[in-house]
Amino acid sequence: MRKALFLTITTLLLLLLAALAGLYWAMQNQYGVNIVNQLFARYSKTPVSISSIRYHYPNQLSVTDVELHPEQQHPINIDNIDIWLDLSSLLSEQQQLESVLINGLSLQDGLPDLPWPNTIKVKQLSISNLDFSDDSFIARDASIQIKNPQFVAQGPIPFGTIQFSAEQIYWQGEAFDSVLLDADYKQQNSTIYGLSFRWRDGEFSGQAEQYPHGWSLINVTINQLRLAASPLNTLEQNKWQAITKHISHINSLDLLDSSISLNNIQLTNANLSIENLTFPFNLWQQSEGYISLNAESIGYLNQQWLDPVFQLYLHNNSVQLVEGSVEFQQGLLQASGLFQPNNWQLSHLSLSGIKWISEQLDDFDLISNNISNIKNLSVKKLAIKHAQIIQLAQKPNWQLTGLEVKGDNLQLVKDGEIALWNGKLDIKANNASYDQLYSSLPVMSMTSDKGIWQLNDLFIPLRDGLLEAKGHYQLDKVSRPWKIESTGYGVPTNVYQYWTDLPFKLEGTVDYQLTANGLAGDPLNFQHSLTGQLSASLRDAILVHQTGESDIVSQPIDVTELKIIADRGRVKIANQQIKGVGVAGFLSGQYDLVDKRNNHLQLELSEKCTRTHYDLLNNSTDTLTTCEQ
Repeated sequence: MRKALFLTITTLLLLLLAALAGLYWAMQNQYGVNIVNQLFARYSKTPVSISSIRYHYPNQLSVTDVELHPEQQHPINIDNIDIWLDLSSLLSEQQQLESVLINGLSLQDGLPDLPWPNTIKVKQLSISNLDFSDDSFIARDASIQIKNPQFVAQGPIPFGTIQFSAEQIYWQGEAFDSVLLDADYKQQNSTIYGLSFRWRDGEFSGQAEQYPHGWSLINVTINQLRLAASPLNTLEQNKWQAITKHISHINSLDLLDSSISLNNIQLTNANLSIENLTFPFNLWQQSEGYISLNAESIGYLNQQWLDPVFQLYLHNNSVQLVEGSVEFQQGLLQASGLFQPNNWQLSHLSLSGIKWISEQLDDFDLISNNISNIKNLSVKKLAIKHAQIIQLAQKPNWQLTGLEVKGDNLQLVKDGEIALWNGKLDIKANNASYDQLYSSLPVMSMTSDKGIWQLNDLFIPLRDGLLEAKGHYQLDKVSRPWKIESTGYGVPTNVYQYWTDLPFKLEGTVDYQLTANGLAGDPLNFQHSLTGQLSASLRDAILVHQTGESDIVSQPIDVTELKIIADRGRVKIANQQIKGVGVAGFLSGQYDLVDKRNNHLQLELSEKCTRTHYDLLNNSTDTLTTCEQ
């Protein structure tokens, strides 16, 4: 019995060896090619042919010149395929291949529709010398390795541990060079262990992790990127947003020595660090985020900011500026503080050496637009030194040179209203001018305590005179009581031409004394409460007016002291006599701020054959000839 069993086993082994020997012999010649082609023709839904096949002991098959003919697609040619068999799985329900190496594959019509057999499992799939293209994506000289690939019908790329490289990828008109990828691609929670490439002169590298809400970028570095607005706009119009919309978080990102130009902002040679930011990005909805930036320059809203440096800590509904500095308008701006959507609390704000020349009406929009959106603004320490501001955009031109401003514990905006609500503010300048009004060493000092704004001193030396004022304004009351006292000596009359529209010109200087008070809570309160007195005298006066269709006459005149009295909105101007060589006249009028029906302000001049009546409220002139023709 034992002998019979031994003979049986021996016979089976000999038959198996003979079969293997026959298979090995067949695989070394044309018979093997015919056998494989016949098997493909019988069992494969996609026509396949090969030109040679070799078997390498113990488990390797090498196939060359493979040609596939997918339905309604161009033929696919493969230079060679090496297959390492898992011999232990040949008799199991699911056969396994240890490794499949495909070399020299060209896919010019995108990925073919070739379903992978469910009965065969591959432990490692490798493709080298791959050229790929479809309607929007091109890869040249690419290689890919996938460990334990899992082929699914929902996606063209199988799940698995992937290593990919390509000399160049071309997508949406953009070239990405030297691409390397190491990733664990899964249906959920995929991981990119490493990704690097070159794009727009920039070197990109980093890692990423996938979460249910999107991808988180980790340790991303971008070096020497050069990105203009036009290519970025092109990408946005296509499929760039299809990628960026899946990024929900940046763990850490460093942008080094890069220049970026967007629609309204330009960064030149910038270094930017970002940590722990969530997307879609909302500045006020971050938790423990961090941004730091230094750059050669930033262009923003038609302004150039040089050497900016700042650090921001982002919290929910607030941004902490630890220290920021920038060269702006030939000077240095430094600031730190806490910012909220409508509230700014600056620890300090300093400007040194600023020289701002405004030649366009919108030059100051950067400041005015930002302030208009702020509900509350406070500055603990304000310092402006050696500043110069020149306004040339519209008449009257004005300028401040050698401007010095010092402020302590300032509250400048409260509930959207700009005023000095709290604090102490001192302003002085070496020189100032307003049209033809010039001043040397003007000074203004003011304080405010809980909304009681006090103008302690306004002292403006003029070329041949002086202007002083004091006053207060109660911001803490709804009715807004106010009071002002002002004295002026040698004030040029031409300064008033921008506030009044008169049919004549009056040259000279004015000495005046003014006291006034009232309520400014709303226009009606002001109209009913204005009370005060103005006394003024005109010196070296010259009246310039037109006597005929084209005759312009300049006449020296004397005017009696001007007195204007206001009592609860009713303003009266006492008759003022005007005398000169060959001219005489008077000025009189009244103005009720509430009932304007009987308001009038008239000037009448009598000259050698003419009497001219000026209605100053309606800016009209009537001339009567008094001499017989």
